[in-house]
Amino acid sequence: MLEVHNARFHYDSNQHSGFREVSFSLRTGQVMCVLGPNGCGKTTMLKCLLGLFRLQGGSIWLDGQEISQMTRSAVARIIGYIPQMHQPAFPFSVLDTVLVGRAPHLGFLQSPGETDVQIANSALEALGISHLTNKPYSQLSGGEKQLVTFARVLTQRPALLLMDEPTSHLDFGNQIKVLNLVQELASTGMPIIMTSHFPDHAFLTSSKVAIMKQGTFLDFGPPEKVINEYNMQQIYGVKVKVMDVDSSVGYRVCLPLKSDFNSSSEQKSNLEEFYGKRS
Repeated sequence: MLEVHNARFHYDSNQHSGFREVSFSLRTGQVMCVLGPNGCGKTTMLKCLLGLFRLQGGSIWLDGQEISQMTRSAVARIIGYIPQMHQPAFPFSVLDTVLVGRAPHLGFLQSPGETDVQIANSALEALGISHLTNKPYSQLSGGEKQLVTFARVLTQRPALLLMDEPTSHLDFGNQIKVLNLVQELASTGMPIIMTSHFPDHAFLTSSKVAIMKQGTFLDFGPPEKVINEYNMQQIYGVKVKVMDVDSSVGYRVCLPLKSDFNSSSEQKSNLEEFYGKRS
């Protein structure tokens, strides 16, 4: 479904931003999680996979076609995208927001028809949020907005899904709902790439994990191999403990060590100087 060969992109001539020498492939039903600190190039890479930015080196092949040779509408019919958070400028209804997903399948200035509305309503029902159909999207909670965004992507009927930190603004319960959706979509055969800051989410959902730092992959492979204490310290700068919670089902977690919560003496001194030492 997706092949990336030595991909490279930078925003400036000094090559201080973006990513370089990224290669991987993704097959039907696989979930790939990209872990890495802020600013390491995760979102930029997704935008290149979407065809929004043209690579400065390497190639991206989507379902056997080189993406730079495809039209925007052709890419949009294949790839669905869920950003970190969507803030609408106008209070469109939930149904109208979800119907936007049909845009790649409509002609220029063509309005959604009865079939498109049926597909949108089916997506809302499948996610259990049909009761929100007529509610203004701008009045929804963060978790509801993310579920509506999923409904929009389902309405688009993509073959590949890209998600940029899909759980970053959600409470614990809605994070689990989104991760369940990821697993359910993957079980239908949809390949998925998601960026995240949560190693545990990769353990729960992913068949592949990429560790990204300063624009390149430090490691790539199955989560049980890639998510280890050394790699986590390399990308996040904190010590962690990776351990099995339930060996019978192979469930693992990644926990920060409390010793790393202690501030350095220099930091303590700076804070005391800023606030004034209190007795």
